[in-house]
Amino acid sequence: MLRFISLILFFTSQLAFANICQKWSSPVKTGDMDYSVINEASGLAHSSQFKDRLYHVNDSGDGPNFYQTQVNGNDLKKVSINEFEAWDVEALAYGDCLQAEKCLYIGDIGDNDEFRTRISIVIVKELKNFPSTVSAERIVDVKYPDGAHNAEGMALHPDGSLYILTKKADYVNRRSQVASLYRLSPEQMYSKAKGDRILQKVGDIDVPYLNYRYNLFGRIVTGLDFSPDGSKLLILTYSNFLEVNLDLTTVLEGNEIDSRAWEENKDYKINNTISLPQQEAVTYLDSKTILYSTEYHEGYNVGLYKSVCEAY
Repeated sequence: MLRFISLILFFTSQLAFANICQKWSSPVKTGDMDYSVINEASGLAHSSQFKDRLYHVNDSGDGPNFYQTQVNGNDLKKVSINEFEAWDVEALAYGDCLQAEKCLYIGDIGDNDEFRTRISIVIVKELKNFPSTVSAERIVDVKYPDGAHNAEGMALHPDGSLYILTKKADYVNRRSQVASLYRLSPEQMYSKAKGDRILQKVGDIDVPYLNYRYNLFGRIVTGLDFSPDGSKLLILTYSNFLEVNLDLTTVLEGNEIDSRAWEENKDYKINNTISLPQQEAVTYLDSKTILYSTEYHEGYNVGLYKSVCEAY
């Protein structure tokens, strides 16, 4: 009987271990973008309806726009959003929305000085052929429950929840800080009630602790995505990405996030990226493939880079 129980525990642990990719391929450049247009890439998403399509957003100062390209970065198209006054667009998510459609979720969530009283999520329905200007399905004004935060990581879970992971750093003393994870439920996003929506704090992820071998910039969160089935969380920093076994449905049921108790190579895996000047955008292309991009800096490696899982 004890031997039987031991076997069950062994195979259970092996399954948990196998869920995290243990070997990612070396990054391969898959294309470039028009850097005269997408020069401060801060968000990236892959369409599940149109497999050879990517969406991009630029950083602050670009305006109420998003961009469509092929997966190799070619055939760029700019789309502007009516009645949206962009402040600091730092993230982009993609997934289900109402009536079995797909939507883009554009995150105007940047706040370097942490003074904004609210942030905004702009929801745009995905179209086969986008015109040059579209109207948003809705613009959702959002507040944190505990004061202003800067953030660049945002992702849509398959259950319809939108998650934001904060970007916290003390650049004067060169210290990164714990990232906090917040949730906006689908009911909040699509409610007809007026007023700001209040985010739910789900927990903290101590990215500096997990990435203790890296310098300041390897400990700062710049991008976020979920695997297609929602079982894994992908966290991008300026130097690496972490794939994390994190079932947020159990967290919402009352289990706390205790990232300092996570076991490396089982609960999470750290993977180096190619040296890029300022990578802030990442997406799963499928359950075994990720793609990331960077802001443009002359003389540095730029482009779209892909890594594929080679072993679990």
